[in-house]
Amino acid sequence: MKTTLEPQTRRDAGLENFLCAPALSVNLNALNLDLATSGFSLRNAVALAQASAAAYDGASIQSEFCHVLLLPQAGCIVVAFRGTHSLRDILVDAAAGRVPLPGVAGSVHAGFWKSVESVIEELVGALQTPGVGPDLPVFITGHSKGGAEAMLAACILSRKLQPARIAGVYTFDQPRLFDAGARAGYDRQAAGGRPLGAVTWRIVNGGDIVPQIPFWHWGYRHAGQEAFLPDCGSAVSDCGLLINPRWDVTVVSKLNAYITAFRRRKDVFITDHFITDIQARLEQEEAMRLKQSRNH
Repeated sequence: MKTTLEPQTRRDAGLENFLCAPALSVNLNALNLDLATSGFSLRNAVALAQASAAAYDGASIQSEFCHVLLLPQAGCIVVAFRGTHSLRDILVDAAAGRVPLPGVAGSVHAGFWKSVESVIEELVGALQTPGVGPDLPVFITGHSKGGAEAMLAACILSRKLQPARIAGVYTFDQPRLFDAGARAGYDRQAAGGRPLGAVTWRIVNGGDIVPQIPFWHWGYRHAGQEAFLPDCGSAVSDCGLLINPRWDVTVVSKLNAYITAFRRRKDVFITDHFITDIQARLEQEEAMRLKQSRNH
């Protein structure tokens, strides 16, 4: 495999477009990242959603199972994992057995681990290359399958990079991948003097079903913290983004999304999973907050 900062692959028509929807046009050389914020940043969520969308259009590092886009920025570097893009990716998604996670007392989704394992050494080498920036903070992101892979990569990179340089992990509508032990190990893993769980944010969009699989009663768990975009028709919120909401709030919002979608003949299971839909929701939230700040 050859590492390059120029995309090696381009998206083809067909199944992959159905799964991810078209990416929005953005300036990938100047993502509007906030390097000073240690907690959740809506600005960073918007920028990293753009990077996650761009990962569908090209790769700097790739294997048979995994595609990674490196986006050097002023003062940091973004690592974006591509989501489900092809039939082969669906097979990775479906490999839902668990394997041990090295360095952690627990296990993870076998398909996602195999995918990350196929590129991780090359990724570590790329992030330690002088031309890329061996001392720059790293933001790791991904949509869907790419979000699960981003978390696994963050867990490994936080141990392999010296010093620990993980500035933030932002994922979008990712599936579950940890068992209870691996989740606890991930959340406790050191990342630049902070627990990895404290800098990891899972953005979940309304009625999307993907974050609910593999199922909880199969032993799968989410790690990090949740930033939930509720259904706009929900009685439990005014449509604003919620940080670590109660479980009953998310359940009511999702049920409302499914009922509304059924009445409108809208396939919310698919459309709420599109990275472009998530981008639009985040940008709407950002515009709403800006308007509120100006009114005050």
